Amino acid sequence: MATALVARHGHVVHYSGHGEARPGEPVQPDSVFRIYSMSKPITSLALLLLWEQGKLLLDQPVHLFLGERWKKENMRVLETHGGELQPCKSSIRVRQLLTHTAGLSYGFLGLEELNPVDGLYQQSERSVRRKNESLEEMVDRIASLPLCHQPGERWNYSYATDVVGRIVEVVSGESLDQFLQKNFFEPLDMHDTGFVLRGDQKDRLTNLQLAHPKGHRLDVTAMQHKNKEYTSEKRLFSGGGGLLSTMRDYARFCQFCLNKGELNGRRIIGRKSFEYAVSNHLPGGKDILALATPSCESMGIPGIGFGLGFAVDLGTTSMIQSGGTFYW
Repeated sequence: MATALVARHGHVVHYSGHGEARPGEPVQPDSVFRIYSMSKPITSLALLLLWEQGKLLLDQPVHLFLGERWKKENMRVLETHGGELQPCKSSIRVRQLLTHTAGLSYGFLGLEELNPVDGLYQQSERSVRRKNESLEEMVDRIASLPLCHQPGERWNYSYATDVVGRIVEVVSGESLDQFLQKNFFEPLDMHDTGFVLRGDQKDRLTNLQLAHPKGHRLDVTAMQHKNKEYTSEKRLFSGGGGLLSTMRDYARFCQFCLNKGELNGRRIIGRKSFEYAVSNHLPGGKDILALATPSCESMGIPGIGFGLGFAVDLGTTSMIQSGGTFYW
């Protein structure tokens, strides 16, 4: 299954869909997708909206919003397989969460030799698999795990954006789903975007299957329905990977980004704030490749830096795109 949408000068000029959204049903323009990590730019901009309103500073330590567990005195660092836990030298800052330089990880399978913290994340996640965990509980649990590098020293793709989502909740006094709905999805007319399937969306949700090592396919959709994912009973609003959306809705968000924080005359975030978000914020002006941990080196491309929720072309890459291009 594949879909493509092309917009030019604010207008959709091409849409096509190929394959089945569900058995016997072709993919449609209003098919609902799990957008996973494409949730990250939205959540990052939510925090930047609060920053623009003066409700927090990017260089504040995150323990001011997340509590004692996040103080450096209560955190440890484990950088090498078989190594010893080291004290955390400095406090994690809000900016470091947005740039994936805080030292958090994701628990990817198969990378434990390169990043021993990934194995600890896997163990931790297995312990709560059957628990309907909230975002607050998840973020507290992450704080109990070692960092995979000292804050600000390396780049490691991680649950950092989920922690950003929790800070949005704390600072705004609203749940992440409520904040995004009020400040982004309603004003941008993204009526099919959110954390929960509403109305007929369950019938429009695309099937997701994974190849199993034994040769058969694993029906992820059936498992998610059984576990009541994307229902009102779910307590975890994952700003890093939990949103649902359609091609139409996400195209509106992309146009909003191209317009630097505005769509159809409705400005949500200031132009200069948006430009700041899509400039490189990695230490020393370096690119991702120069700072990536061994387990994330494959994600690094020469000349690609990272802003506040977006990868950024620094103008020196060999990729066929313009300097200043931003994406995720």
